[in-house]
Amino acid sequence: MADDLEAARRREREFLVSVGHDLRTPLTTIAGYAEALHEGKVAEEDLGKVAGVDPPESGRLSRLTEDS
Repeated sequence: MADDLEAARRREREFLVSVGHDLRTPLTTIAGYAEALHEGKVAEEDLGKVAGVDPPESGRLSRLTEDS
């Protein structure tokens, strides 16, 4: 029984690490671009490209949280 409990705890930790990674990846992308925009570090000709990153990344977050 102790082995089963330890295995369950290990699976839980692995699951949480995986979920954390899956959520951090799009959040990091969105935050990085938002910071660059806020600080004026994006050239005017790149604004469209940078703005185009948010919808797919926020959609990815939505899919991750809605599938639960």
